[in-house]
Amino acid sequence: MKRALSTGFILLAGGLLLAGCRTPRQRLADMRVDLQEREERLYARYGGSGTARAAAEAAGKVPGGLGEALATGARETDRKVFWLACRSAGGAFNGPVVGDAETFLAAPENRKACADIVRLEQDVRLLEAEVQRQDAEAQQQKK
Repeated sequence: MKRALSTGFILLAGGLLLAGCRTPRQRLADMRVDLQEREERLYARYGGSGTARAAAEAAGKVPGGLGEALATGARETDRKVFWLACRSAGGAFNGPVVGDAETFLAAPENRKACADIVRLEQDVRLLEAEVQRQDAEAQQQKK
């Protein structure tokens, strides 16, 4: 039993050590993927605004590629408005949260998800600055 416990501890310690060996650039890539996945999951839960759904439905009745272009424009605009509302609800800035997003973001778990996304974005920006600083130092050393 004692041997199994110490083997488990060694494996855990080794895993933690390896996780700590990732470069800032690798951690940054991981954080960006995590951020994008969190955003996608939250927006999927939101499901888009009623206005965007109605615009997409109406665009489906327009012949040719114009209808798809209108639907794409409505979806992209809806996503941007939602993310501004989410970042405001998450504390990134003080702005209005209106429409369908207001109802969705009134739920504490959705507001918390936005706050988590805002914090992760801040962490990404800090790590980006660190990577840029390291790159600049490396360039200086080459000169």
